[in-house]
Amino acid sequence: MSIEQILQNRSSCRSYTKQEVDSELLQQVFSAAQQSPSNCNVQPWQVLVVSGKKKDELKNKLIQNVMQQQKPN
Repeated sequence: MSIEQILQNRSSCRSYTKQEVDSELLQQVFSAAQQSPSNCNVQPWQVLVVSGKKKDELKNKLIQNVMQQQKPN
């Protein structure tokens, strides 16, 4: 597949379910992601998993910021 085909066929998922992602699956995804390249092997990322009430609070705060046209921190 060419780069052009990849870019033309990409999509974004905007329809989510309420089903939680299994923590073991998340660990597998994070482990695989650690193998991906970073600029000069800097590896600047941090991963935070938020669920339950805290997830809802974060979601509501982000929505509020968007509605007020504030950039997220």
